[in-house]
Amino acid sequence: MDNAETLHIAYQELKEITGFFSDECLLGRGTFGNVYKGRNKDGHEIAVKLLRQTMDLDGNAFTREFNNLIKLKHPNIVRLIGFCSEDEKVIIECDGKPVTATDMHRALCFEYLQNGSLEKHLYEEHQGFDWQQRYTIIKGLCMGLKYLHMELESPIQHLDLKPENILLDNNMLPKIADFGLSRLLGEENTKKTISPLGTLGYCPPEFIKDQIISIKFDIFSLGVIIIKIMCGSTGYSRAYTTRPSKFIRQVHKKWRERLRTIPGYTSLEKDCQQVKKCVEIALKCIEEKRCKRPNIGSIVRELDETEEYQNDTSSFIDEGVLQSSEMPTYLPVTFMMQITDDFSPDRELSKSGFGTVYKVRVDPLTFKHQILPYETVILMIHGGG
Repeated sequence: MDNAETLHIAYQELKEITGFFSDECLLGRGTFGNVYKGRNKDGHEIAVKLLRQTMDLDGNAFTREFNNLIKLKHPNIVRLIGFCSEDEKVIIECDGKPVTATDMHRALCFEYLQNGSLEKHLYEEHQGFDWQQRYTIIKGLCMGLKYLHMELESPIQHLDLKPENILLDNNMLPKIADFGLSRLLGEENTKKTISPLGTLGYCPPEFIKDQIISIKFDIFSLGVIIIKIMCGSTGYSRAYTTRPSKFIRQVHKKWRERLRTIPGYTSLEKDCQQVKKCVEIALKCIEEKRCKRPNIGSIVRELDETEEYQNDTSSFIDEGVLQSSEMPTYLPVTFMMQITDDFSPDRELSKSGFGTVYKVRVDPLTFKHQILPYETVILMIHGGG
């Protein structure tokens, strides 16, 4: 028995384990088909994606491509466990006469994740997940997409990336689902199936206008998702109607205000810098011109740098570069950028010919050894020349 036979699940069996694809077992409706919950012969819960019959899918090609996809392994990719590819002859009536037709049954089976899709966990800044949970989801999503785009011999374009297709495991870690449908369906089927109605808000403008598919399709979708993770389900509409610099300040300010209310919070400044970087990345991803959007490799590098920057900040504090006994005579520029929100206009007090005065409020719990003796500090940044 070859691999395809081992992993094939009969259509009749899929009907039985999903209550004949009943509404009670329905997990969600997607662009390419509906997803149902079932339990296989071993007693394990699985998710069954029944692909729409309107798509013309060659059974042999479908089976071959599935056998390629099932080899893919990554902690941020949903694990495929089986498939169905059967053609059934049926009698239908046409112009009052019975004729023979073919029903094509195509389905994908994958691991069932208890916490469901990201869609039901999207909250505004002041609700739901804390920042580190949201950052973990953003980073995991980017790592999964990097695997699909850059770490495979034959890269995979997702083309339907949205919160409904991002599932969360028991530890709330993200896994990308439906990752191989673009290859299973073929480009022409994919173009016909994806529509502004099916993935409203996640398709880039070049696809909506001219049906152009490229690797930057997924990058646009990623940017929309990051904004919604950070700002809630209405975040993208706000980003679309707000000047980028203003939107960045708004998101940064709201997260700072939320984090400040957490008793004993010890990483306010470094987390706020990470918030700022993530929203900047998201806005670059949703650039109208696809050539201006970053690739997933550069996005992951930028996220890695925010983590390295946090570690560097902790190290120079630990090493005593900034002393607690007196106001230091030297402050690293990275530290000054950190506590002034990158010299944000929101912190400006006044300007003169000598420079700009910024007001900062330093939470003593944020910094080890109480490196700044005062909670409120005024900094004068002198101009050059």
